[in-house]
Amino acid sequence: MNDTLNNLYIDLLKKAENEKLCVRPGCTTCGCMKFRELIKEINESSLVDDIYLTDVSKLNEIFSYDFWTDATRVIHHTIGKEFRRRGSSEPQVIRHINDLYNKYLSERRLKALENIHREEEKVKNDRIVRRKHQEQHKKNKEFNEQKRDQDTRFFSQLSVTEKIRVLLEDNKHTSDYYPLSSIFEAEMDMVSIQDLELLCIKLKRQRKLKNSEVVSKLVQIINDRTQSD
Repeated sequence: MNDTLNNLYIDLLKKAENEKLCVRPGCTTCGCMKFRELIKEINESSLVDDIYLTDVSKLNEIFSYDFWTDATRVIHHTIGKEFRRRGSSEPQVIRHINDLYNKYLSERRLKALENIHREEEKVKNDRIVRRKHQEQHKKNKEFNEQKRDQDTRFFSQLSVTEKIRVLLEDNKHTSDYYPLSSIFEAEMDMVSIQDLELLCIKLKRQRKLKNSEVVSKLVQIINDRTQSD
């Protein structure tokens, strides 16, 4: 392979490095224009000759890997016609970069496939979890409905005094959990005004019941009882 002395390719890279020129392929800020102008100042045929004669290991000794591979890609893009005109196999450094790029693309495709597979698994698992939640929700709903039916039957069998006591002491459910209208099916003379007032206060604190007919009836009963006393 060619020595680094009198090597137009090596000299070009050194000059770009010393002048801190942008050699990043696809740069959207400057397009590597200063480096491209520097390339065009050199005889293309002679530059390509020296690229053919340069070994990858020598480049790695002189420059950082990212620098010389990026710069070489810009060179290859800028004077690509001269490479194609040769009609022979590409130089080692270009093959190395192409192999590296193809490997990168393969890894990227593999990673994309892995991400797709991972996303499909996530969707599948989410669907399973959602189905389990739905089934559990259905079971819970059925259980709660059965439990409410039992509680309602029990509540209906109580005396009006006992019903009022249940409503006052049950802090687990809202009061409309029970059939409230059933408390008016019997005479309420046995219920103390104090309990009626406490129940009325509790119902008024519940948004669904504060303006309900049940509250209005309780208020009327309390007022009638107070006036009669």
